[in-house]
Amino acid sequence: MYRGPERGKFSEWSQQVSRRRFLRLGAEKAAEIAACTGLATTVFGAVVYSVVQSERGPEVLTGESINDQIRTLTTDMYGDNPPILREEPSLDDKEISGTIEPGTVVKMREVYGPTYPTNQPADFRIVAKGRVYGVWFELINPIQIRTKDGLLEERTGFIAGNFLRKPTEEELQTQK
Repeated sequence: MYRGPERGKFSEWSQQVSRRRFLRLGAEKAAEIAACTGLATTVFGAVVYSVVQSERGPEVLTGESINDQIRTLTTDMYGDNPPILREEPSLDDKEISGTIEPGTVVKMREVYGPTYPTNQPADFRIVAKGRVYGVWFELINPIQIRTKDGLLEERTGFIAGNFLRKPTEEELQTQK
């Protein structure tokens, strides 16, 4: 065995190499563990998402009839906003057909739609298949509206529930 003065230097060099190898192997192991953890988290998230979706039902009910009951209601202002008729139950401005004269008595059917971004009463929200919908109303007969161009036209469409109220006896009498 060699017992010269350089023995200590070799021992130090050996220890440095061992430390580097240990750190390199540690970093590789840490990266491997992180990759496995990320994969496991992704798989777990996908499974949870699938379970939640299967409970909620994959279909969206927007535009579907809540019930087949036809109701008689009256259009009304919501704050300073006149009743808005839309082509679809949607909050997209592209769907706006025009405005309706407040106080117009209309026959409508309840349909599912998006919740309106206002302080809607609970009457205008409904939970179905695990989702919260706004209650919208589909016109049964065409009514007169004022289009964006200012023209008067007869159209059917959808109105959000916050633009409607129960008609008074007087309004029902003038409709007949």
